[in-house]
Amino acid sequence: MKLVISGWLTKRGRSTAFSSGKWHRRYFELWQEPMDGTAALKYFASDEPHEKPRGIARVHAASSVRVLDDEASLIDHGLDRSLAGRRVFLFQATPAKDKAELAKAKFAFFLEAENASVMHSWVTALSEAIADNRHHAAAGGDGEA
Repeated sequence: MKLVISGWLTKRGRSTAFSSGKWHRRYFELWQEPMDGTAALKYFASDEPHEKPRGIARVHAASSVRVLDDEASLIDHGLDRSLAGRRVFLFQATPAKDKAELAKAKFAFFLEAENASVMHSWVTALSEAIADNRHHAAAGGDGEA
């Protein structure tokens, strides 16, 4: 697999009955296999080589990425409107039907980049990985990573 993009993003933790999901700085890597389009988003507690990932999400043909740049989009996804104007985006490895399902989704990542350029790079890289998966699925592959 080839490393497509890597760097620090702030990730919102999963919401539970005891926590509303705290934001944690994590090191992310997007890996992709050029031959078949399979891809995986991995995140780590640090950028140390050979560290075990804290999580891995496979990129599928049905995955999605979306910038959450206004109050309405934030509220629609169960986030506080105070995040409006920040560089927040959502990557969903598997689509959720509604807010309740999204809150429980294991591989729905609310992410914040340090600046607009970094956010744009991540959204573009994830969008291209999803498009590659769709292309390979349409050509007879399984569309999964």
